[in-house]
Amino acid sequence: MKRKIITLFILFIALFVIGCWGNTFSQSVDEALRLYKALRLYNQGKEAKKYGRYQEALAYYERSLKICRDLNHLRVITANLNDIGYVYNSLGQYEKALNYYEEALKIKRENNLSPESIATSLNNIGFVYCSLGQYEKALNYLEEALKIYRELNIPQYIAISLNNIGLVYHHLGQYDKALNYYEEALKIVRQLNIPQYIAISLNDIGLVYDSLGQYEKALNYYEEALKIRRQLNIPQYIATSLNNIGAVYSSLGQYEKALNYYEEALKIYRELNIPQDIATSLNNIGYVYYFLGQYEKALSYFEEALKIRKELNIPQDIAISLNNIGDIYLSQKRYKEAEKYFSEAKGRSGFVELYIATGRHNEALNLLKEMAPKWNTADPYRIQVYTQNGLGLKGMGKFKEASAEFLQAVSISEEMRARIKGEKAGFFGAGYYGGRIRSYKGLISTLSERVITGETIDERFKPYGKDLLSTSFYFAESTRARVLLEAIAESVRGYFKSELPPEIKNKEEDILNRLSAIEEQWTQMYTKGEDVFKEWVKRKETLKKELDVLISNMRREYPRYASLNYPKPIPVEELPLKENEILLEYAICDDATYLFVVSKGKVERLIKIPKDKEGIEALVEEFVLPLQSPYTQEDFSPFLGQSLYCLLLEDALKGISPDKEIIIIPDGILGLLPFEALVISTGKDYRDSLYVGDKYKTTYCQSASILALNRMLKPSQASKILFALGNPIYDKNDPRYIAYKKGQPQPTLLTQNLAQYAYRGLATRREWGKTSKDDKEGKGMFFIPLPETEDEVRAIAGLFGVKSEPPDVLLNIYANETNLRKATLKNYRYLHFATHADLPGKVQGIKEPFLLLGQVENKGEDDGFLTLTEVLGLSLDADIVVLSACLTGRGKVMEGEGVVNFARAFQHAGARSVLVSLWEVASKETGEYMELFYQHLKQGKTRGEALRLARNEIKKKYPNPFYWAPFILHGER
Repeated sequence: MKRKIITLFILFIALFVIGCWGNTFSQSVDEALRLYKALRLYNQGKEAKKYGRYQEALAYYERSLKICRDLNHLRVITANLNDIGYVYNSLGQYEKALNYYEEALKIKRENNLSPESIATSLNNIGFVYCSLGQYEKALNYLEEALKIYRELNIPQYIAISLNNIGLVYHHLGQYDKALNYYEEALKIVRQLNIPQYIAISLNDIGLVYDSLGQYEKALNYYEEALKIRRQLNIPQYIATSLNNIGAVYSSLGQYEKALNYYEEALKIYRELNIPQDIATSLNNIGYVYYFLGQYEKALSYFEEALKIRKELNIPQDIAISLNNIGDIYLSQKRYKEAEKYFSEAKGRSGFVELYIATGRHNEALNLLKEMAPKWNTADPYRIQVYTQNGLGLKGMGKFKEASAEFLQAVSISEEMRARIKGEKAGFFGAGYYGGRIRSYKGLISTLSERVITGETIDERFKPYGKDLLSTSFYFAESTRARVLLEAIAESVRGYFKSELPPEIKNKEEDILNRLSAIEEQWTQMYTKGEDVFKEWVKRKETLKKELDVLISNMRREYPRYASLNYPKPIPVEELPLKENEILLEYAICDDATYLFVVSKGKVERLIKIPKDKEGIEALVEEFVLPLQSPYTQEDFSPFLGQSLYCLLLEDALKGISPDKEIIIIPDGILGLLPFEALVISTGKDYRDSLYVGDKYKTTYCQSASILALNRMLKPSQASKILFALGNPIYDKNDPRYIAYKKGQPQPTLLTQNLAQYAYRGLATRREWGKTSKDDKEGKGMFFIPLPETEDEVRAIAGLFGVKSEPPDVLLNIYANETNLRKATLKNYRYLHFATHADLPGKVQGIKEPFLLLGQVENKGEDDGFLTLTEVLGLSLDADIVVLSACLTGRGKVMEGEGVVNFARAFQHAGARSVLVSLWEVASKETGEYMELFYQHLKQGKTRGEALRLARNEIKKKYPNPFYWAPFILHGER
């Protein structure tokens, strides 16, 4: 502080001396004081601007400018004009910014001020024109500024100009040029070690990679920029980085993460009161809800963003918001409203989608000709255009041409996906206009239609199957539980030594090393122009073909090695089906559903089911609805069950002997359908109807490729037979817990008192219970103790001669998360969980499916909830995991991954098969069901046969499907 005062005093003396030259003493003193005040105000403005306090900064600058205009002090006038322009630019008020910047430039040129100062104004004006979308004007100003800075050799300002020119080329979609400018700028500012500018360059390079669909690279640059910006503590720039990281997660389909980043950014922008950035964040959040199908919520964010953008009057931003609102109406099939907004936005992509949706395919294709991708066009845009072309051609019945377009989109998607090192589960469902999955569905549909019309061969599809029927199946498999397939392969890869002869292993390593080296050259080749980049692509494609041939040979000669190291969809001819097995794989597409009937070595038949996604979902939801609650079970409709059987199974099962074992690979909502409860023929009511489960042996699998992989793995090597958990304690007032704390014997809970010892939590929606502690109306989420599960667990343990005590059996006080984590679960063949379970989003703070464990005596971070993510982290070697609980087979339906439920999670953790439930089960009857199941298992029956026998016995006693149909087996029989 003392040093600052001395500096200001010296400044005052200097100004005083300058003021005295050629003026009276009193005038000089007065002018010097006023100039000192103006400089002080200017510095206060800069300090406020530094921390994003823009309104405060404006007030200081304008007061300083007024004084300087009176004094005609040109340098301080232009400094104020520049900084006021900067503030208005940051606030998105570009016309105002331009006025101040141009006045500063005019003063500098008229008064022959320094070239450096003139270049600064040129740079500022160019940046504003870039923000206004006037890119040619922007380049003229920015290139003139860069020329001056290069002549003056001022590295810092050279870097700023390079970044700004890069930004213009980025907006023009010339990403190769943008990268060149950004990389040169980054190199300079790293040498100068200016953190703020380093962060800007990192952020800008991240933007290019993000636009190009290189999400891993983008994320690395964004996160480095954010780290620097947090250290500098400049809120606006922190928010920019948060927004950008959110955009990457949104593009990857990781919407919860995206929302977290977007909402943090929005909060900062609101605090800083920066309208343009507020609108951007609102728009981004709206996109997430749009992708999630929450259209009304998305619309509210888009409309708020549009209102702000109209007030700011930035044409390109207004157009974006108008287009987004049009997309919402299009998704809701409100075509007239959509067309109105698309017309106002003057955007082409929205119109293409509108034309496709309303059957105006020729108009869509004509518009797409104007949108044809170039060599340097971003991958996400190329996927969109190829997919839209495919849809337009498909709509005109040109299936051959359409399938070629879809194949291009799928190939790009596969390349993009291969570059992602982190979480990929949401990848297929993410992306504009229906997501990346749409090109796969389009390809399955058009190939299937070509098969139906009699086509068999197409040379361009030879790498994917021996004929078009096999190829269609291959691409159906491409959208099945890919993440799970890769995760299982990775988790067991280390247990197997290389099976390859040295010469093949060496050849594989050589190809992989060359491919890795060529991938590292991507940026270098891309920024050298079209000819160089196309040559690089050719070299890469040649290497990939060489690797594909090698993998194909390894699949034949070393199938386990190939499956573990290259976990890709498996050709139908290589599926290790048994002679007595029939695999039914469903593919729900935009306008129909296709069913592949597969036997050992081939697709026997392709069946077209005349129902699209909406039609299938409506029928399944109507059928399953009465089974969701014990109070509606009597509403079950055998007639609807028969309709679904006729639609989904009748043709497929014609001529199939009941001795055959049926493996069902569902798609979408079919993963929540108990096929065993479909009705072959109706009787008087549900009691004497003939069900699929009465006649056929069925199991389920996430994909045929996972089935094949699991069959290449060794049987369980677990040394112990059974681990079981049941009847946890949920409340500290539970008599069992009180007795434990006092060292007394375990009491028996009375049924009529169970509710008072329930787990109680806050719900996320009023219809489920209390949403706040002071809510007087709701009861809150509560889960009562389940003493019957203790009987169930003890009975099962007794069957196998296992003592009902830790570590093998966890009951009552021991059935908590801490004790579960102490158990070496990898040592058990059978794992049995008898407790409550529920869906994500029901209990506040729990955003995943969960198994409710004991809520007392947990240690550390253990909270008594075993979530789906925590299951993924387990290490198992189990023949079967049995989840004797509610809703464990339900979960989120993810495009390209299927139902993300506990079956998937436990298979990922190492279970060969998982028994899950599709609705709320009846506790007492479920206990009987499980005892019967384990009795048959002990007698040597397979898992699938044991389940079928137990189901039949329960069905005789409790004929309503509510009791006998909820449990389905995923994985090996």
